[in-house]
Amino acid sequence: MRDRHNPFGYRFLWFQTALFAIQNFGQAYWAFRDMQQYMQWIESPPFALYVGVSLVWGTLFAKLTWAFWRRRQWAIRRLWLILSAYAVFSWVWLWVFADAPNLPFVIRFTVVVLVVDWLLIRRRNMQRFFDPAGEYI
Repeated sequence: MRDRHNPFGYRFLWFQTALFAIQNFGQAYWAFRDMQQYMQWIESPPFALYVGVSLVWGTLFAKLTWAFWRRRQWAIRRLWLILSAYAVFSWVWLWVFADAPNLPFVIRFTVVVLVVDWLLIRRRNMQRFFDPAGEYI
């Protein structure tokens, strides 16, 4: 019987995608629950746009989390693309809808996280872990 432990990179990336799914669903839930407070924000985007975008990203990350859990090969191949798109979207969202004096820090931090994610994805044990032949031990 093979010992199938999960590589650290797998656990880290799975947790990251799960947190993004929870965060986005939580944003949509909060906006519905406290609609009056949301509408009082001066710099808030339109309510339907905010909820819709949060639900779309939440659904995308929930599907990615599920695919990671099931070790679907497409998940590891598309993860960095989805994370990069989410990062760029978040930067633009902050730039358009928020007075974010810390945007340069957010961009630098996100770039570091994306580089770490890319390095974890490119590791040989991650590639073997998602190998359809199942030769990871």
